[in-house]
Amino acid sequence: MQPHDTAKRCRRQRRKASSPSQGTAPLPWPDDLGRPVFRNRRVRVRVQPRGQVTSYGGLALAHALVQRLDLPRAIDRGVPIFKLHLPYHESDHVLTHTYNLFAGGDCIEDIASLQGSAAFQRLVGACRVPDPTTAGDFLRRFTAPHLDLLQKVFDGAHEKVWRALPRKRRRLATVDLDSTIKEVYGECKEGADFSYTGKWSYHPLLISLQETNECLRLINRPGNRPSMEGADVALAEVLERLVRHFEAVQVRGDSACYDEQLIRACEAQSQVRFAFVMKSCVGLVARAEALPPEAWHRFDWESSRPSSSMCSKPAMVTARTAAAN
Repeated sequence: MQPHDTAKRCRRQRRKASSPSQGTAPLPWPDDLGRPVFRNRRVRVRVQPRGQVTSYGGLALAHALVQRLDLPRAIDRGVPIFKLHLPYHESDHVLTHTYNLFAGGDCIEDIASLQGSAAFQRLVGACRVPDPTTAGDFLRRFTAPHLDLLQKVFDGAHEKVWRALPRKRRRLATVDLDSTIKEVYGECKEGADFSYTGKWSYHPLLISLQETNECLRLINRPGNRPSMEGADVALAEVLERLVRHFEAVQVRGDSACYDEQLIRACEAQSQVRFAFVMKSCVGLVARAEALPPEAWHRFDWESSRPSSSMCSKPAMVTARTAAAN
């Protein structure tokens, strides 16, 4: 390659680099080919003490849902706690604790990270966020009756969503019952106790809707309480609302759910079916084996359930089931 060809190539590279269409084009070739490619370039660094950038962008979706369901007004009307609002309302505190959990907070002190974020304040349209001490004072005013009132507000929001569902998505509602062990650290947690695992913990009860992953009830209890304690009352309240919006309701649970009170709560509603795992006992197995062969029939799960586009098609289950007697 001739020297004049190299000079022409360098000029072409510089013109391409300076072209507006090449926003991220590489740096041009050096004018002096006798110098290294790595050059001493002056870089200016500016420090911005507080920017408008946040890693909690997903909160915008949650906040949009809250506003669309008009939850702030429902909370302020349904859960009266303050006599004066200076300036926070009940909904401001409830949403502060909720958004703190959404953002990965583990305790009240983590609210300070939201309080110091101007981007978060702009995202939720707030001029200020409650201080952690102020949020703690709100929780001390919040009693068990207030929790029941807040649950009614959430129930109303659930029903508002169910009414907006298309009819094909309201053919079947599958309710799941379960409990879990939540270990806590320190013996100062109010209501905590030793669970069957031998650890200081809570034992919350969960009632959820399988089709939409909604949490219909969450009841916190000490760790030493039975798995389904209080589940019959909570399930009856949930089923009473579900039968008004869904054509059929089915309840599922493990062997801990095989309880007379739970079965009565399901049988109280004609639209409700239930399937609970039952532990085998000697007397029941003996009665089943004593039945004659004609008392057994093929069980077809597909034909025994209502059609629903939301549920995947299950495989045919073959079983020998004792005829109801």
